[in-house]
Amino acid sequence: MSFALHSLAGSLPFGFRREMASQFGGIVPYGSRGGFAIRFKLDGVEHRISSVPVRDRWFAISSRELALEVLEEIRREIRATGDVVAAVAPYMSRSKLLGVERRWKEWVDVLRERKDAGQLSRKRFEELEGHLTRGHLETLRERPLQALDYAALETLQADLFRRGLAPKSVHYVLADVWTFLRWCARRKWIHTVPEIPTTLVGEHRPTIPTRDEQRARIAGIRENSRGYFLARGLLGIRNQEAIRANLEDYRRGPDGRDELAIQGKGRTFRVLPVPAELAAWVRAHRPALAAARTPLFPHPETGTRVSQSWVGRTWRAMERKLRLPHVKPNEALRHTFGTRSVERLMGEGMSREEAQAAVMRIMGHTSRATSDRYVKLAAETMRGAVE
Repeated sequence: MSFALHSLAGSLPFGFRREMASQFGGIVPYGSRGGFAIRFKLDGVEHRISSVPVRDRWFAISSRELALEVLEEIRREIRATGDVVAAVAPYMSRSKLLGVERRWKEWVDVLRERKDAGQLSRKRFEELEGHLTRGHLETLRERPLQALDYAALETLQADLFRRGLAPKSVHYVLADVWTFLRWCARRKWIHTVPEIPTTLVGEHRPTIPTRDEQRARIAGIRENSRGYFLARGLLGIRNQEAIRANLEDYRRGPDGRDELAIQGKGRTFRVLPVPAELAAWVRAHRPALAAARTPLFPHPETGTRVSQSWVGRTWRAMERKLRLPHVKPNEALRHTFGTRSVERLMGEGMSREEAQAAVMRIMGHTSRATSDRYVKLAAETMRGAVE
């Protein structure tokens, strides 16, 4: 007999998981050679397990005793986790039951919860969710997870190029697939994460304005909208760090100077001293007392958190008003802060390594390679000035 079950989460009470396990599956004759199979229904679809993996080979279930042993192993896993799909995964590697599309949608559901909790930006969530709807994963969507190897990812890479994606976009899609596979591995749906093929991407050379040019751009933004841009340009913080900043994160430090606590990547925190111009803006435009989680840099009309689209519109309006060529906000604000900070530190006598370490701490980098980009940009600028 076969029982219909749903792929429920592992947080179910033990009594319910035990009941799920006891009702899972049944043994039926299978094939013309007297073999057996475990038959079960999952989400209304019937499946059979008729073979078991031994090292790199598959062997038919030739006796009822072996079928009972496999069935009990699956039931033990269901009792422990409540995850039916994970329990049958070792025996279903060639089935669409474990296909990429199904698991990608489950991953997106997890990411949606992170987005709603403020741990993931809406733009980033839409990028990851859209890989399926935009057809980026067409060569993978029906493949079983355990069948994904380097060759399958090479096929994906070639298909993305055929679709006309730029090398940088192909690189990002493959990186997102690798992140997804790491998530699957942590849930023990796959044993190893395959290497992704290398995509050669031309190095982008950002436009780095001078300090005066940066300040002119910021000054060209309406005063009641300027706080976000001041924070990014004078503190070098990330876009989401500025958007997430709350009024309670801003405080008077033990030395009497204003400071801002920043929540960075990976739930890390750093505290930055606030320059006088930004401190003056906060005092002029933000109340001394406000409800918890009130944005420090709110939308000037609604008082809610600003969006990425608002940032883009405000920045382009400033460039049109000042008749300036377009420079991306991230380059004119955070990248300029990092580059000019390295210039100043090295000009004050710091070594390259010391300047790199200082910028890494201030900007919240998780990798020295990221900080090194600013060191290289600063070195090129200083070399050009000397020449």
